[in-house]
Amino acid sequence: MRRWFVLILGLVILLSACGQKYDKEIDEVTKLEKESIQDVKNTKKYKNVERSKSYYKIYNDGEVIIMTYMPFKDSNTKVSRVYKINQTSDQYEEDSNIDPEKFEKDNKPVYEENNMKK
Repeated sequence: MRRWFVLILGLVILLSACGQKYDKEIDEVTKLEKESIQDVKNTKKYKNVERSKSYYKIYNDGEVIIMTYMPFKDSNTKVSRVYKINQTSDQYEEDSNIDPEKFEKDNKPVYEENNMKK
């Protein structure tokens, strides 16, 4: 009984530590996306960009993050943005040269966080 308790406790600690590994990166990308749509978001048809309503896929140990969310209130249209870390500034930047669907197909994520309603 004691072994099971120790095993379960160890797994809980391990899983909670893994889940928080990319928190900083996800928060940074979410903030950048909020800033990038601020100019466009002058009508009432847009939703707020929130981590709790987005889907994140992280590749290459955090070098590339694909963020997917639904920007419109009256539609189920999904938008995916690719953010890549700039090696000189060590900051994330949107990379519109990468096709998110092709990138997802060709690469395997190291971490996923799906907060979108299904």
